[in-house]
Amino acid sequence: MLNSRSKLAWVAASALTLLGHGAASASVIFSDNFSTATAGTYGQGQPIDSSFTVSTANVDVIDSSTFGCADDPTGTCVDLVGNYFYGGITTAGIFNLSPNYTYQVSFGSDLQGYSTSDTAETTFDVSLGSQTVLETLTAADGTQPFVVDFTPTVADPDAALSFTTVASADQVHGAVIDNVSVSATAISTAPEPSAWILMLAGVGGVGLMMRRTRTPQGVSMTNAAAI
Repeated sequence: MLNSRSKLAWVAASALTLLGHGAASASVIFSDNFSTATAGTYGQGQPIDSSFTVSTANVDVIDSSTFGCADDPTGTCVDLVGNYFYGGITTAGIFNLSPNYTYQVSFGSDLQGYSTSDTAETTFDVSLGSQTVLETLTAADGTQPFVVDFTPTVADPDAALSFTTVASADQVHGAVIDNVSVSATAISTAPEPSAWILMLAGVGGVGLMMRRTRTPQGVSMTNAAAI
């Protein structure tokens, strides 16, 4: 059985453990800047590099030798609207998703072919596994970084990442994406504020009990120092 001092030490150690569990850092589990892709138009079913394949209609791969990428002038990017078709790209089922993690899909994007004073816009789906988020990109946004969060509700060992055009101002210009990455962050196990209050109350209670244990019965705290 724990004595009062041992109880206090145990409660303090538990508090430190819970505090440590609250810290979580993101780990990059996937990245693709399309640097190995060759400029041109790709149709449905064609791979554009080792990670992505065209899933819908066709898309254009752009580099500095063609139109250039507004978000990455010396790099390579993908226009999700090919020649007169709303296109899309997808990976294979390479992601093993866990409900204990939050996943962040990050990428650069720009609606090329318009000035920032234009009102043109495009909408596109970003999907990871069974979850999909609809994003909107306007000409006025210029080069726009996106970060899209996904938290699976169940395990998904064969999840794919995909980008698919939903609508655009015309059938030539769509969201031009580059520098795609996926990060995973463990969901924090830090306690709720109410749990911290109860824990701190427990520390205070044990401390008070220790003081009472050291004070002889029938002796006030004022006179205890004289004994």
